[in-house]
Amino acid sequence: MVEINSWEPGINSSEKNLYLRTINEFRIEFENNVLFFLMYLRSFGKKRINSIYLKSELHYLNKICKRYHVKEINPKVNPEKSDEYIDSILLLIKKTRKIIDYSYLDMADFYFEHPGEFSKIKINKNISIILREVLTRYHKSIPRKILYSPSEIPVPKRDALKNVNENAINKILKRFSEDLKISVDKMFLKVYDYFVETDIKIINSPKTFFLLKDFKRIGKKYSKYKFKIKIRNKKPKNSSDIFLEEISANLHRAKEISS
Repeated sequence: MVEINSWEPGINSSEKNLYLRTINEFRIEFENNVLFFLMYLRSFGKKRINSIYLKSELHYLNKICKRYHVKEINPKVNPEKSDEYIDSILLLIKKTRKIIDYSYLDMADFYFEHPGEFSKIKINKNISIILREVLTRYHKSIPRKILYSPSEIPVPKRDALKNVNENAINKILKRFSEDLKISVDKMFLKVYDYFVETDIKIINSPKTFFLLKDFKRIGKKYSKYKFKIKIRNKKPKNSSDIFLEEISANLHRAKEISS
């Protein structure tokens, strides 16, 4: 399922493909959850929203609107009072977007440390655009490979946004954090599938080794086959190992969301 489920089948080795797509697909799922939360904020109309965090997060929320060609929001906010549920979601959004940012920053660091590993990789336009955006915002050097990427992200099909009903709004209010935890599970499941399918017998990766309990939990939760690959707490020795080490670094960050 690793290659079948990939939006870049056959372009890269499984490890490189897995590294690029886990964080990018997680980001897309997260931004879709944010868009539906924005639909809830729109439902207030001209009513004032009690929130001590909404004003500080408004720039990011409207950046997501712009990215997906959705009308920006300009809510009336009462920053002196807090709506406990709205503010808890906004804090979760802030925490998650920082985790995603740091994962992309690490992707660039990894590129500069191991340029040879990326020489034959075709980097998805979607990743190039986001990576360039994040690196610019944090005043970091941009790899030449992604410097001349397109200026606009292809717009995904978003029929659901046109017909958001009361049930969809209630789902955001009641299950935003739960949906985010499912997205984290999906990140782990992609790597778990790789472990089941790979012909590699041994992986040397400390960061992956310290996730073994998490993989065991995921495998049991989703009734997965047990993988036979041996994961050792030893320094990475080859290309597969170093990519798994980077993937696992992102998984460690993602764990913070569901903890």
